[in-house]
Amino acid sequence: MFPTDIGRVVTDFLLEHYGLIMDYQFTAKAEQNFDTVAAGQKGWQESISDFYSEFHPLIENAPAGARAASRLLGEEPGTGEPVYVKLARYGFVFQFGDGDEETKPRFKKLPQGVGFYDATLEMALRKEVLPRTVGSYQDMEVKANVGRYGPYVMWNKKFFSLTEDTPEEVSIEKAIEIIEAKQKEAANNIIAEFTDEPVIQILKGRYGPYIKSGGKNFKIPKDTEPETLDRAACEELIAAGPTKRRAKRK
Repeated sequence: MFPTDIGRVVTDFLLEHYGLIMDYQFTAKAEQNFDTVAAGQKGWQESISDFYSEFHPLIENAPAGARAASRLLGEEPGTGEPVYVKLARYGFVFQFGDGDEETKPRFKKLPQGVGFYDATLEMALRKEVLPRTVGSYQDMEVKANVGRYGPYVMWNKKFFSLTEDTPEEVSIEKAIEIIEAKQKEAANNIIAEFTDEPVIQILKGRYGPYIKSGGKNFKIPKDTEPETLDRAACEELIAAGPTKRRAKRK
């Protein structure tokens, strides 16, 4: 068994700020206290109080905004900004610059298979910092980036997930293929569409067909064939749709 990089970084963080609970004797001492409580020789309240009398000051005195450590790799040529590797919310990233009130730091995901302790300045500088402009499709820019739900390409203000290619390496040909496949899939889910404002769509859904308009979804009665609905019928169902009631405060 081998510790992961996240495990090593978190362990270093705990050792720095909460050394008490990382001590090898902590578990042994805790087990002894449990045995004493189980034997009726000591109340559990007293045992917990003894622990928190030591542990609580660590919480109170921990530095504000304490985070897992980052590694300074060097400086970015040209800008002179520091380059770090650090643990972010969704994994390890390179960070370019410290950021201030006017400029934000730039981030880039580590290459696949590279860990916190293996990352180098050369790796950080090897490719363009995300977001990356991949090319153009139908006179609109295609960009690649990493977001909350993983890597993606963005086109026409829409997001398309990357499952095989990385945002640093995906080609414009591959990006167009992904965009067109997703558009085709979306088109197959459209039963009918009324394009006059407000736009109304009748769509196939996971739990059956439904009406979508103004960013909201409306149910279609089970005894109604969605293909037979015209715009007027859709507007009637939208008007009759249930409205959310505000929960009463107890």
